[in-house]
Amino acid sequence: MAKERALLGLALIFMVLGNAGVWFPPAWLLAPAYAPALALAVTLLTGAAGVLLVTRDWLHAWLVGVRFPDLRTNWRLQKILAGVTAGSPLEGRVVAWVEPRWRMNAGVLGSRSIAVAPALMQLENGELAAVLAHEFGHLIRPWELVVKGFVMGVSKSGKVAAALLAEVTVIAGAYFARSLYWDQVARWITRSLLLWALFVVPSLALAELLWRAWWRKGEYHADAFVARLGLGAELAAVLPKLDRINGRPAKRTSLFDSHPATFERVERLRSLSGGVAAGAGEPESRA
Repeated sequence: MAKERALLGLALIFMVLGNAGVWFPPAWLLAPAYAPALALAVTLLTGAAGVLLVTRDWLHAWLVGVRFPDLRTNWRLQKILAGVTAGSPLEGRVVAWVEPRWRMNAGVLGSRSIAVAPALMQLENGELAAVLAHEFGHLIRPWELVVKGFVMGVSKSGKVAAALLAEVTVIAGAYFARSLYWDQVARWITRSLLLWALFVVPSLALAELLWRAWWRKGEYHADAFVARLGLGAELAAVLPKLDRINGRPAKRTSLFDSHPATFERVERLRSLSGGVAAGAGEPESRA
């Protein structure tokens, strides 16, 4: 856990600093003396807005565009969730939504919500329970959701700032090209580009690498929760099936992948499930 905290801490530091660097040139135009503080404040505020979004399920559901399942689908999902959540603080409080744009997937939508693709209803009850249990394994780690919301908010704000900076640069270059202020504008553009090349891009790239590595460990924790429920074998069986339908490779192809390689997850699940079957007690995640 100490390594995971260190990994997450470094990811958040580089992410905040990198996105504050994105906001610095526009902030300098507004208030040169307070540009660093203003850029940092905007970054942190947008991160807080992201946390608010993902922890308010109804708001998140409305913005994402999911819909409430029909009565038959909801009855089946709630029946399975009742078994998955039994004995937890969230027992009977998890809401299921349907995301019609997904091919064959499921995901956490908020602090008490799970969204599923309609095609998942074709799975057998054991396989569907394993998928829902994996998502619930994320819900029982609420701070994981808070971190995800913060990262989402900061990243979105950085994209807005980048677009704003590009527009301002083009407009300023065109407008001041023949004016007396061109030297000042040229220096601002040059310094902004240097800031991006030497600080912003490396910081954000490193932050993304660290963040993705931390999130992959969270996937292992969720898989371990599934194994503790006795559904590890079912999840190990359904993961390759989901990959085939969704067209995802079984092996991880990039350090920026948010999920571990499926074959690695399957091997861990089989190991953990074997421990349960052998009466070895609750298995611990090796992530």
